[in-house]
Amino acid sequence: MCQQAIETELVKPSKPNWMLKRLAGPLITHAKNWQELVKLQAWIAKEPRDFLTIAKVCFEHKELLDTEYWLEKARSGASKNDLIACELAIKVSIVHSRVY
Repeated sequence: MCQQAIETELVKPSKPNWMLKRLAGPLITHAKNWQELVKLQAWIAKEPRDFLTIAKVCFEHKELLDTEYWLEKARSGASKNDLIACELAIKVSIVHSRVY
């Protein structure tokens, strides 16, 4: 039912993104696997932050090409401040992965 509602809302560009996120919430919470999670998140992704969330899921499952795709989508829509924050987050993540 939620999935049908999301698909219906997707064809209405005037609808706010919060409505899609609210409809997708239960589906995302109960996604059967990470691929389904990515599919659901991709439906509602509109901001660089959304694309980064998808990239993180792909990276955690060692899907490097998909990770690069979603990172590029995030990068293309990001402001200068977003890019700086992203670079810092990546550097911190790399440092922490080496320490532990």
